[in-house]
Amino acid sequence: MKNYLLLLVSLFAAAGGTVAKKYYTDKSSKGVASKCIYTAASCLVAAICLVLVGNLCRPSSFSLWLSLLFGAVTALQGIAMLVAMRLGPVSYTMMFSSFSTVITALSGVLFFHESITLLKGIGILLMLVSFACSVEREKEKRGAGLIWLILCIGVFLSTGAIGIMQKVHQTSAYRAELDIFLVLAFAVTAAVAMLASVLFSRFGKEKERVLPKSDRKGRLLLLAFTAAGGICVAVNNKLNLFLSGVLESSVFFPIANGGAVVLSTLAAYFLFGERLSLRRKIGLGIGILSVVLLCI
Repeated sequence: MKNYLLLLVSLFAAAGGTVAKKYYTDKSSKGVASKCIYTAASCLVAAICLVLVGNLCRPSSFSLWLSLLFGAVTALQGIAMLVAMRLGPVSYTMMFSSFSTVITALSGVLFFHESITLLKGIGILLMLVSFACSVEREKEKRGAGLIWLILCIGVFLSTGAIGIMQKVHQTSAYRAELDIFLVLAFAVTAAVAMLASVLFSRFGKEKERVLPKSDRKGRLLLLAFTAAGGICVAVNNKLNLFLSGVLESSVFFPIANGGAVVLSTLAAYFLFGERLSLRRKIGLGIGILSVVLLCI
């Protein structure tokens, strides 16, 4: 029961991070560079939080190299998703990322000697249906090219790899090095994201500015939401990393991914007044049902 309560806290932290990121996205530049800056800043805040309150120790070579790989893959996955969203349909891009939960769920069976019961299998399938129903494809106007497809495949594989790396670390003899692992990973993600923001702003098609210099209040609000988002990132990632080692993959990863989508959609409805179509309402209902089946 304790682990499921921690999972619930993690889901709310993920939803809080989504709300903070949405506010930043709505109030700042719409370009990729601006979103990379948010990623870098929120990861730095998350790293600082863990430095202040975490149980840091000297990392083993295993945690060191795995954290560097984890941070780099996380940053590249986020950048690939942003670029894919600019080149092709946003809905299909998000679906590619969401469907990676199949990789992480099946990894427990293939690599960690876990089993999938009939109810869990149905729950995973329903979660995929929920993802498919949650996107609004009828509003898409952009086509899908070869580069977009390659990026989406990369997002699919890298998102799955991120989950597997979490499981690998937390089932190893070095799982107690959780905090330093995340601090190093956050630092790498922030560095890669900041480098990407410089490249996109310098060589991209549009010149970006987050907000006019005169809008001091707006900048302060952006900083506040970025800091709040960073705190949510720290809580969500620490709990997810821990839970990946104590819960079965077929339970944890679908709930962590699908539950976050459900809560984020509800937050957008209640906080930002976004309307939910019948399709998305059905997707929410199926998502909730799948979570119940996975928890049985």
